[in-house]
Amino acid sequence: MNTTHQPAARHQRGAVLVVTLMILLVLTILGITAMQTTTMQEKMAGNTRDRDLAFQSAEAALRDGEAYIESLTATSGFGATAGLYSETDVAPDWASAASWSTANTRAYNGTIQGVAVQPRYYIKILAVVSAPRTSVVLPPNVGGTVTIFRITAKGVGSSPNSQVVLQSRYGKIF
Repeated sequence: MNTTHQPAARHQRGAVLVVTLMILLVLTILGITAMQTTTMQEKMAGNTRDRDLAFQSAEAALRDGEAYIESLTATSGFGATAGLYSETDVAPDWASAASWSTANTRAYNGTIQGVAVQPRYYIKILAVVSAPRTSVVLPPNVGGTVTIFRITAKGVGSSPNSQVVLQSRYGKIF
């Protein structure tokens, strides 16, 4: 009797094919998730860069406003025109887009590359204070009248949607 043992084809069910398809499915899901994460991180990095550009633009406008104040010999030019507001004037609402028109603000004295709009600022006199020589406001042996200004600056990034508004106070002895 000659018996040859042959595997029965009917006992194989394709388990290797099913396992392989499951592994491919898991790898595909991992790849799609990694691509989505990378895309989100690229968007976040771009938005952070755009906000930083807007911040630097507003900071440059603040420094420009401080330089303008330092160049003053008197405050007689202040009076609700061209971004210069006296103590009695109502300063523009920094949150309103209409407040940043050329009639209400001053242009940054320079050019910043890569921004959608060049920065602008306005200056308001907050108070005029007489400080004695022993004041903690002034350095020793310096007395006089200190004019305190508030500078409000707005910078825009490469996208008009990215905006930063900064304020600083600056004092000058006249």
